[in-house]
Amino acid sequence: MTNVELTVVIPAHNAAATLAAQLDALGAQEWDGGWEIVLVDNLSTDATLAIALEYGTHDARLRIVEAREQARIGYARNTGIAAARGRGIAMCDSDDVVGEGWVAAIGNALRTHEFVAGALDVHTLNPASLVATRGLAIEREQATFQGVFPVAHSCNVAFRRDVVTRIGGFAEDLVNGSDVDFSHRAWRAGIACHYEPAAVVAYRYRATFKALFRQARNYGKVNAQLVAKFRAAGTDVEFANDWKGWLFLARRLPSLTSARGRANWAWSAGTRVGRAEGRWRHRQALRARAS
Repeated sequence: MTNVELTVVIPAHNAAATLAAQLDALGAQEWDGGWEIVLVDNLSTDATLAIALEYGTHDARLRIVEAREQARIGYARNTGIAAARGRGIAMCDSDDVVGEGWVAAIGNALRTHEFVAGALDVHTLNPASLVATRGLAIEREQATFQGVFPVAHSCNVAFRRDVVTRIGGFAEDLVNGSDVDFSHRAWRAGIACHYEPAAVVAYRYRATFKALFRQARNYGKVNAQLVAKFRAAGTDVEFANDWKGWLFLARRLPSLTSARGRANWAWSAGTRVGRAEGRWRHRQALRARAS
C-alpha cells in the first residue's frame, strides 16, 4: 500500500476470544486518508495468529508481524511501530472494540495535533457491576497522573512518528504502565496531548474476581516504579499513601455479598496489595544501592 497516512497498531497476546470483534470493527471504518492495520502477534499460543491470517485474506490493509523475543506489551508496541508505514501511528488493543468513525476521528485529529488521546466507553462491553469498579471519569475527560500531567491510554492513542523519534518508544522493562511512562516523557518534552472525545474505544474490563485482583495488583506494583522514575526526572509526584484505602476495604467487607461489591473490592484490594509490594521493592532497591 502506498501513501499510508496512518498505521493502526494492535498488539495481541492470546487474544483469540476477542480479536475478531476488534478486526470487524476496524474493517468497517472509513476515512479519506490512506491507512493500514499492523497486528503484532506477541508469542500467542492460542488461535490469535490463525484468526489474524484469515482476516488478512480479505482485507489488504491488514499486515501481521511477530514479536517473539519477549512477552511484554512495550516490546510488542515498539515492534508494531517499527513495522508501520504510516506517518502517523494509532494504537488500540486486541480485547477492545473501536467505535464507529474511530479511524476518521483519530486520524483527522492527528493532522492538527502531534499527540492524541481518545475517549473510553466503559459501558458497552461490561456489566454494571464491573463499570462500578473504577468509576466513570475514564470515559469523560482526559486522564492524568496525580493531576500533574496528561495520560494517553495505549488502548486509544495516536502520535506522529516524529514523537517517537524525539522521545523514544514504549518502555520495554515495564510489565505495564508503559503508556503512562510514554505520556510523561512526551509531557517533559513539551509535547501537548490533545484529547479527542470523538475517537471512542469500547474498553473491556476483566470479567472475574481473580482477574480483576491480578490486574489491579500489577498496576499497583508498577506505581512505585513509575513514581520513582518520574521523581528522578524532576517531576513532583508522590508515592501512594494507602492507609485510608485499607480502612475502606475493611468497611466494605459486607458489600462482598453482591457482584458489584465483589468487583469493586477486588479492584481496590488488588491495587493496595500491589502498591505495598511495589513500595517494598523500591525500598529494597534503595537499600541495595546504598550498601
